[in-house]
Amino acid sequence: MQNLYTPLFKIGVQNTLIYRWNFLLRLIFSLVPLFGIVYFWKAIYLSSGTQIQNYAYGEMIQYFLLCMVVDALVTPVDDEWQISAEIRDGQLNMLLLRPINHLFYRLTLFASSRLVNFSIIILPLLVAFIPFHSFITFPHHFLPWICFSLSILLSGLIQFLIAYSIAMLSFWILEISTIVFIFFSFEYFFSGHFFPLDLLPPSLFKIILWTPFPYELWFPIAVLQERVIGSDLIKGLCIQFGWVLLLYGLAKTLWKKGLQKYGAVGG
Repeated sequence: MQNLYTPLFKIGVQNTLIYRWNFLLRLIFSLVPLFGIVYFWKAIYLSSGTQIQNYAYGEMIQYFLLCMVVDALVTPVDDEWQISAEIRDGQLNMLLLRPINHLFYRLTLFASSRLVNFSIIILPLLVAFIPFHSFITFPHHFLPWICFSLSILLSGLIQFLIAYSIAMLSFWILEISTIVFIFFSFEYFFSGHFFPLDLLPPSLFKIILWTPFPYELWFPIAVLQERVIGSDLIKGLCIQFGWVLLLYGLAKTLWKKGLQKYGAVGG
C-alpha cells in the first residue's frame, strides 16, 4: 500500500504545483468578498447593538477569517470535474488495468493538492489577517485543538466523498454540471459560508445538524471557537464520523454499479 500510494502522492504534489499561480489568484480575489463581509457585518452591529445572539462583532469577523482557512485546508477544487472527465473520456481504462483502488487513488491526489494549496496560500492568508489581528483569539488549552484537527480531517473526507459520489453519476449521465451547481448551492448555504448556522431558528438548526453540510465548515470552526463543548462536541464528532462512513459506503456502491455500465470507450 505504501509503495503504491506514496509515489502517487508525490505525483499529485508535482501536478498541483504546476497550477500554484491559480491558487494564489483565487486567494487574492477571495479576499475582496472578505472585506465586503467585514463592512456588511459592521453596519449590522452598529445598527443592532454590540451582540447578535451570542456573537460579538470580533467573534463574527473571526468566524469568517477561519472560513477562509478551513476552505483552503479541506475544500475540493475541481475534483468532481476531473473524475467525471476520467469516466466520460475513457481515461479510466488505464486505471482499471492497474492494481489500484480508484477511490484511494483519487483521495491521495486530493490530499496532495490540499497540502500544496495550503502551503502556497498560508503566507498570503497570514498577511491578510494582519488588519484583523485584534479580533483573533484562540483556545489556550489543547483539547479544542485536538478536536478541531480531528474535525478538519473528517470534514475533508466528507467533502471529498461527496464530490466523488457526484462524479460517479457520470457513469449514467453525460453531463453532471447541473447537478454539481444545484448541490453546491445547498452545500454553500447550509455549510455556513454565508453566516454561522447557529444564528438560524433553533428548530431549523437542529434539523440541519443531521445533514452532512454543517460538518464541512461550521462545525470545525465552532469547535475551535469553543462554541461546541461537552456532550454536544462528542455528539457532533460522532455524527461527522457517521457521515464519513455513510458516504464511503455510497461512493463504493456507486463505483461498483457504475462499472457495470461503463463501456470502456476511448482513452
